[in-house]
Amino acid sequence: MTSKLIIFDLGGVVTSPAVETIDVRVANFLGIDSNELRSITSSYKVELTKGNIKLIDVYTCVAEKLNLQQNPEEILTKHLEVCKAVFLEVWNQETLRVINRLKPNYKVVALANAEREVIPIARELGLYLPFEKSYISCELGMMKPDAVAYQTVLNDYHCSPQEAIFIDDKLENVQGAERLGIKGIHFTPKTNLETELVKFGIKV
Repeated sequence: MTSKLIIFDLGGVVTSPAVETIDVRVANFLGIDSNELRSITSSYKVELTKGNIKLIDVYTCVAEKLNLQQNPEEILTKHLEVCKAVFLEVWNQETLRVINRLKPNYKVVALANAEREVIPIARELGLYLPFEKSYISCELGMMKPDAVAYQTVLNDYHCSPQEAIFIDDKLENVQGAERLGIKGIHFTPKTNLETELVKFGIKV
């Protein structure tokens, strides 16, 4: 079946792998190890990514549990500063070139996991502009790799899973798409995106 919809992740595919970098820099700001920060925040990740809680709620818990000098508002401000800096640092120009070459012949959209507070920064920096539409987990109330997240995109475009391709740097997200029948590309620093797309019969 011919593909007509190509779905891109953002962090790690279009921009640098933001989550890991942000964790490290925020932890440095707090004077703690990034693993210690993740050990606390990981239990909130799902609800945060689905938009059910806010970053300020998470950092309130972090400040209390670690008895930090910094208050939650200061930590949140630092998080958003780091987030903006990371988004600005590395844009994968080859990925952007491929996206631009795909758009005349295919529907090209984004599907990303992100927190509510990050969306205004992404919009300000034009992160969503290359795409016809961007689906963000906290706005959808669902996240990758849950099947319902991918199915929402497919439904919007009246597209069967076999007519779609999904690209992500997180293997678990690619596998989630593949379980639904979507063709997947696990994006790594060594991936030649054009070559991988051509394997699926895509004209780039």
